[in-house]
Amino acid sequence: MLPKGNIKILPEIIAKIKQLPFYNIKHLDEEKYKNLGYDPNFLNRHEQYGTGDAIRNNLDWEWTDIFLPAEWKDVGLQFDRAHTGFCIPPHNDHYEFYIKRFSHHKKDIRRRMVFLEDWKTGHYFQINEEVFVKWRQGDWVEFGTDDLHIGGNIGPETRYTLQITGVRNDF
Repeated sequence: MLPKGNIKILPEIIAKIKQLPFYNIKHLDEEKYKNLGYDPNFLNRHEQYGTGDAIRNNLDWEWTDIFLPAEWKDVGLQFDRAHTGFCIPPHNDHYEFYIKRFSHHKKDIRRRMVFLEDWKTGHYFQINEEVFVKWRQGDWVEFGTDDLHIGGNIGPETRYTLQITGVRNDF
């Protein structure tokens, strides 16, 4: 069973998230997924903004401390804004940049997906064979590097999520 929980997120925090200077960066192997039948137009219909961006841009980031798991270290946050039509095919995360920055072993890395707003029609997330829909604001699920996951937004409203990456303090 995957660890799950909920964090209370105040309206002013959601407002700050929605005002972040999100940007699109292609991070999927489009050719690979195109060969599997995925339309490349749907693979990059999202934008992100994270801890590294905030450091580079000298942006106030202290307000994000509420998302830091107390039992983790070397935590990175990545806010994601997924537009209608976004699809990320089944995959395992590579953690290339995280490993390069912190030198942790891939097997020790954990990730939490935090749903920043209540579920809306067409919003979808799945880890292995466990499907997540009808979540409440602040619900989160934690998974490891070997867990295959998939997500998307085929609904009419933008989906906001947060990926928290780190390792447990005992590593």
